[in-house]
Amino acid sequence: MKGKEGFTREQRLRKRRDFLACYAQGKPVYHRYFTLYLLPRDHEQVTRLGLTVSRKLGGAVVRNRIKRKVREIFRRSPLIPRTGYDLVFVAKKACLDLDYWTLESAFTEAVQQALASLPPSGSSCRETGKRVEGEAGKEEGCAAENT
Repeated sequence: MKGKEGFTREQRLRKRRDFLACYAQGKPVYHRYFTLYLLPRDHEQVTRLGLTVSRKLGGAVVRNRIKRKVREIFRRSPLIPRTGYDLVFVAKKACLDLDYWTLESAFTEAVQQALASLPPSGSSCRETGKRVEGEAGKEEGCAAENT
């Protein structure tokens, strides 16, 4: 029987389009052990985690061990925001020999780095929902700021 500490479906990135959106629009943080993509979402929605561990890294046992560690870090870390983001973790070869604690400190450090590098969100835009689209569909900022 699963307790309240499980990794629920709502916390998982499961669709290809969600992964591709994270890769294309998310903020990448390149680390020695992995690459992490962070994409802001609606603040009422739960933060979701997607995992990419290539077969180049090893067999199923090896790949699943990495995924279990990262899921547990995501689930337990108080430094990871619980709402408003999509995260995609892409493992690198150097990730294979890490113990849990080293991976945990690297992962939480990368999340904090990505959060710090995001532009501050204006509350007026969130309330009105009016954004001004820029070139190639990129957001330019609040409608109130651009007038």
